Amino acid sequence: MSASCRPVRWSRRWSSGGEWNGLTEFRHFVTGEPIPMLITTFVLQHTRTGPSLIASIAQDRRGAEEDEQRLHRALAESAYRAREQQAIADLSQLAVGGDLDELLAAAAGAAAALMGVQCSSIAQMSDDGELAVLAYRGPEPSPTTFAPGRGSQPGLPPPAGQ
Repeated sequence: MSASCRPVRWSRRWSSGGEWNGLTEFRHFVTGEPIPMLITTFVLQHTRTGPSLIASIAQDRRGAEEDEQRLHRALAESAYRAREQQAIADLSQLAVGGDLDELLAAAAGAAAALMGVQCSSIAQMSDDGELAVLAYRGPEPSPTTFAPGRGSQPGLPPPAGQ
């Protein structure tokens, strides 16, 4: 494939053996398609009048945006897994040495943080059919009960078999 390149402006730093590294764009001679490139150019040899041997390394950056997005997703997933493992480790320590109320409060906080929500609760069905809130993390005031059934989202039972 033939390509043309936008010229790089030569600067005084070239005369002292400098290098240039940056993004530029080639153009396909036939189609005119822009080809994003990462170029590193450096001086290998000098004469009295300036650079006499210059080398360039060109890397085709087509697809680089998708690669970068994939890397960002992998980084976000890794960060989530690290937070998840830290939450499990913290909860495990509380389960061994803490009391139940402290453990439930920490579990509600960990659930909110891991799910990326501002409100999380742990509730237990009481003898009278209400859902008693055992732990809550979210805006005040903290609820003490949730209505059972279709009267509240926490009280809505999942379909059978789920």
